[in-house]
Amino acid sequence: MMRTSRVVVALTVILALLVGATTASAHGNHLSADSQVSGDGSIMVERLFVDQPAYLVLHADDGGNPGVVIGHKAVSRGFHAPISVNMRDEFWQSMDGNETVWAVLHEDNGDGEFDPESDAELRAFGGAAATPLTVRKATGSVSVAAAGFSVKETQVNEVTIPQVTASQSSFLVLRTNTNGSPGDIVGHATLTPGTQTEVHVAINETYFDAQQAQFLLWATVYEDNGDGEFDPATDTLVTAGDAPVASLFTVAKPLGDNSGGVGVNTPTETATETTAASQPTETTTTTDTSGSGFSVLAALVALTAFGCVQLGRRV
Repeated sequence: MMRTSRVVVALTVILALLVGATTASAHGNHLSADSQVSGDGSIMVERLFVDQPAYLVLHADDGGNPGVVIGHKAVSRGFHAPISVNMRDEFWQSMDGNETVWAVLHEDNGDGEFDPESDAELRAFGGAAATPLTVRKATGSVSVAAAGFSVKETQVNEVTIPQVTASQSSFLVLRTNTNGSPGDIVGHATLTPGTQTEVHVAINETYFDAQQAQFLLWATVYEDNGDGEFDPATDTLVTAGDAPVASLFTVAKPLGDNSGGVGVNTPTETATETTAASQPTETTTTTDTSGSGFSVLAALVALTAFGCVQLGRRV
């Protein structure tokens, strides 16, 4: 009996260590930001996670690396999706056309003041928690936050994009993923000027039905030529530098269902609208049980329970 108890305790300790490792790998410091158009010096970071109080810092580009600091914002521990941060006015005023900007996570040393000399860059999977993006200066902002922190699960041929900002009447256009770039068009919804949240977009039903359990889509923005009808030949794809203003995200069908054809509704192309002057919505949470990390955790729990049962049978 003593031997069995010791083994059970050992299994429990191992499980705790594995759970900690799984949680750390799933929730490591990271951030994501895509190319965008800014009309006021504000930059939208699509998502980030920090395991401690930190700073979201904008850097100018210095030969392919983060250079001087051009803006910063304090962020609390947890998930933020999306979150905006402003460039310093002097840098914004000096911008002309397209600029490469770095979004970087820095630690907070606890003194309540950001200092790049004492608040070091946070690490993420062996490197700095940093990403470059192209920003085009214009009279109005255009950005897409589609990914969030979990896949978009749907039983029908419709997805909901968390946030889109358009500077004029436009279209949110879904495109397939072709070698890491936007491909064929498979859906669109109408956008009015300003920031809109929870934008519902129908996916081409034939395309949706043909996909497996998970697949990737791009959310892009096209400016309307004024006729109110989407036509990729006459409406203009919004870009920043050479890159489209776009966001890549994952769509997932329910487990065991490789077809969305049963019970498919015909969704309407609507959006919740806010004014052009509205600030982007910032959502913060501290837990996330979706994705592969949770599946691994469940498997570990089951494995440990099975080991304990087998040991009990031998006593």
